[in-house]
Amino acid sequence: MHKFYFILAASLLPYIGTAQQAKEAPIKANYQLAAKFSPEKLKKMIFSTSIKPNWINFSDRFWYDYASPQGKNWYIVNPALKKKELLFNNDDIAAQITKIVKNPVDAQHLELQGLRFTKDEKKLRFQVQSTQDTVKSKDEIQKLKNKSDTTKKKLFYLEYDLATKSVLEISDSTKVKPPLGWASFSPDTNTVYFAKRLQFVLDGQIQLP
Repeated sequence: MHKFYFILAASLLPYIGTAQQAKEAPIKANYQLAAKFSPEKLKKMIFSTSIKPNWINFSDRFWYDYASPQGKNWYIVNPALKKKELLFNNDDIAAQITKIVKNPVDAQHLELQGLRFTKDEKKLRFQVQSTQDTVKSKDEIQKLKNKSDTTKKKLFYLEYDLATKSVLEISDSTKVKPPLGWASFSPDTNTVYFAKRLQFVLDGQIQLP
């Protein structure tokens, strides 16, 4: 009987040792899996989950962009008139940008950086990055650790006329300091505000973007 228990214990030793090693093995971070849930990759899967109003020159009107599986669109809202409409036609503006930057621009997934109204509210200004290489400025090169990295992708400064619906390339001297990305300001820019849920009431019906 004692011989039987000895044989049984001996046969279980390899399994006990393996289980103990597995228990003591350190858990390694799976960075590859975590990268799949980075903000940039999640944007391509979940699109917009909220909207951020951009007030037009201290008025109560504002514009915002909203991305869905059907593409990205820009809207302008006039609360006093209970009116919301597209800011421009994506196909038309994409075709004009393509001619200027010499790169195919996808109308469904436009990337317009720093979009803003001019003071007279008759035009829109924005930037579009192309695949063309250009030389960095002296200030940019001085800030680099690798001084040999002197090229970057060219950034085009563009202006869209709301009346004529035409796009023109303009000087980069029109560049302005970008607004704080984490803050939403009141129309007079004196107050940072937060809204949990924003709804539009049109013709007595609540409509979400």
